[in-house]
Parts: sequence; structure tokens; C-alpha cells
Amino acid sequence: MLSQIQDREEDEKKKATGQGEWLAVFVLNLFGSLYVWGFVAGIGRAGKRFMDFFENAKTVRLKSHHGKYLLADDDHNAVSQDRDISSKGVLWTVEIVPGSGTIRLKSYYGKYLTASDHAFLLGMTGKKVLQSFASKADSALEWEPIAEGNFVKLKARNGNYLRANGGVPPWRNSVTHDVPVTSATQEWIFWKVDIMENKDPDPELAPAPVSKLLLSLCLC
Repeated sequence: MLSQIQDREEDEKKKATGQGEWLAVFVLNLFGSLYVWGFVAGIGRAGKRFMDFFENAKTVRLKSHHGKYLLADDDHNAVSQDRDISSKGVLWTVEIVPGSGTIRLKSYYGKYLTASDHAFLLGMTGKKVLQSFASKADSALEWEPIAEGNFVKLKARNGNYLRANGGVPPWRNSVTHDVPVTSATQEWIFWKVDIMENKDPDPELAPAPVSKLLLSLCLC
């Protein structure tokens, strides 16, 4: 009789232990799933920031949805698209405007990508994008990068976006600033950023050589 009672108590302990272990595993799996889903959702919400594209970039190329690169024409005035990556006109120097969340893009010819007020074609909403010299008071030279997944949209101060046009001439290979009005042109404002050269590290922020660290320790 005593042995039966002991066996029953032992079985109840094992059963309770098993339930406790199952509950612990369930809770761990639940919190693990919540953590993973929260992390994935956070990535989806955050995506890339514009600084991820341009913060450390000195020189970039901008590739349009059509597979062509933003080109500063050699007339030192016009801007277009071209597939020729060997041209120096596809290289743009990045200048971050402090405290504004905007950038300037300087062409190989020393002029800046500018959202002009000149109509590309009479009767059309698109405006010309040109190269022009810098002016501190000219906000038309400033572009706000907006991340869109692995791409970036460049928004002018007037609310228009840098757009790589397609179709038949005179639209083919042209670049304007405009707001897409149809779903067919939504992707024309997406640009892929190719970093060609990074900025030199700030010597004040660079880590001190080991020899200097050892010397400072000795002096202490």
C-alpha cells in the first residue's frame, strides 16, 4: 500500500514536471517568435535612410529605372541619361547641406544639378533639370533623398522628383523634375546609387595608433 502511494506521488511529480517544462518551452517559443516578428517589422518600417546612401559617399553614379546613368552633358548645361559608364559626366560629387536633410550633386564640370523653372516642353508639367553654378541662397540646387527600399528618390524643393524619362524623342534619355501622374511612370523617379568613391575619414575621429595609446598610458 505504501509503495503504491509513493509510486502515485512520483507519477504526479513527473507529470507536473513535464507540464512545467512544456509551459516553459511554449513561453520561450512565443517570446522568440514575437522578437523575430518585431525585428522583421522594424526592418520593414525603417528600410534604408537617405544617410545610408550618401553619408560616406564622395562620388556617386545614379542609375535610372531604364538602366541608364544620370549624365552631365559636356555642354556644361544640359542633363540627360546615358548607358556609357566610362563617361566622366556620370560622376557626381556629393555635398551634404548641414542641418537640412538635403544634398547637392556637383557635376564633373563643377556645376550643380538644378531643378529649374523652365518647362521641358510647352504645355507639359515637367521642368528642365540643368547644371548651374552654386548660390548659397538657391534652394533649387538642393535635393532631399527619400529612401525607397534599395533605391532613392530625389525630391526638389518645389515637391517635384528627379525623373528619368522614357519613350520616343524628345522624351527619350531626357531628365526632368515632375510628379508621376500614372502608375506607368511611378518607377521613373527611382534611382540606384552606386558609390564610386568614399569620403576620406576625419583624422580627428580616426582611432589613435597603438603607439600613442601606449605612450598616453605610460604618462598616466
